[in-house]
Amino acid sequence: MLTNEIERRIQQAARQLLDDSRFYGEILLRLTRVYDDQAENAVDVRYATHQWQLVINPALFIATYPTAENILGILTHQVLHLVWQHPIRYGHIPTDNLRRVVNLATDLAVNQYVKADFAGKVLPAKFAQRFHIQLPAFADSQQYYELLLPFLDDLQTSGGTTNDQAMHAGWATSQQSATEAGAALENLINQAQTDAHIAGRGRLPGSGTQAIEAHGTQTLNWRRILTQQRIHQAAEYNATRARFNRRQPYRIDLPGQVLNQQVQVVVFVDQSASINATLAVRFVNEVRALKRQIQGQVLLYAFDSAVYPLADPTKRHQGGGTTYQALFDELKTAHFQWQHTQVVILTDGAGEELVDTHHFKNVTWVLPAQQVLSVSQPIGRVLYMEVEKLRLLHRKFCKRLLIEGLIIGAQLP
Repeated sequence: MLTNEIERRIQQAARQLLDDSRFYGEILLRLTRVYDDQAENAVDVRYATHQWQLVINPALFIATYPTAENILGILTHQVLHLVWQHPIRYGHIPTDNLRRVVNLATDLAVNQYVKADFAGKVLPAKFAQRFHIQLPAFADSQQYYELLLPFLDDLQTSGGTTNDQAMHAGWATSQQSATEAGAALENLINQAQTDAHIAGRGRLPGSGTQAIEAHGTQTLNWRRILTQQRIHQAAEYNATRARFNRRQPYRIDLPGQVLNQQVQVVVFVDQSASINATLAVRFVNEVRALKRQIQGQVLLYAFDSAVYPLADPTKRHQGGGTTYQALFDELKTAHFQWQHTQVVILTDGAGEELVDTHHFKNVTWVLPAQQVLSVSQPIGRVLYMEVEKLRLLHRKFCKRLLIEGLIIGAQLP
């Protein structure tokens, strides 16, 4: 029962990693999990039986990492050791004293990239304050190793980490067949990288497309939002013979004027690797509702670190990072007029902090609920997609399927 509970928690952490850092999640899924009551550490990695394994001591694991955050942190920690090939680079270190330095140096290198907290997490700032050693931030493990080596005696007497059991004992197994272990690790990383890249491409899954067709109408009131912003835009008049001249109405040879309120709407849809299938479906719903509610031309673009024309919103283009600057650069390059352009950006908010909008002021950032926009001082307004309406529609959709007998044994959320 204990291993079943640990397995459930690890699978939960793996799903979280796949959403937050797809590459790390793919590596974790490729590690064979082995439960060993005699293992020295709560969790470790080793090379055995021609494969890389995640070795877990069930009793130590539950006692050391009781929360979901702790488990997510230590699993990310172990994955990063593999990404930087620490077992291959340092598995040959012979003595326990030097292993303590290696353990500390490699942990200092990877822990700075782990957001979640866990037992035994040591960082350069806290360690430097404790031992009065100047350590650079985000340095390579080799640099930390060279800086810590002169303090070997102090580390041995004082204890270098808050968890002296974490000696990465499993790394030594890679030296029994170093060439094979190195090739296996390189192959594992390459496969994870390929699958993480592919995961951001292609069409939406069938279930997602069905959900779009079923309840893709109720979203934000874009007509009201865009109408309000249109009021503040510069007015422009066109000459017309259908109206009298207001200043000299008796002169039929002078044309009248009509207010031109046509504003071009440009929608950018985030399709970076951080957008999961559920959020991609929601973005498609927003786009379709927007096109129905807006009278006039709506131009669609997809973006990650670059911008692409989007003819079909259900197709995904790339799985790269998120760069908001590329959107405004595209608007400037395509010669859009900022006075008559309404920009709508559907995103999860994870991008850069500073953006030059090139004078485009009519910008609407649309984010999922409880997300935070990374731009420090965004131009325009930031809106959040409604949650309760979508949940209610999902319940109605499931209820209709139950009535029609399309699904059996389902429960309403």
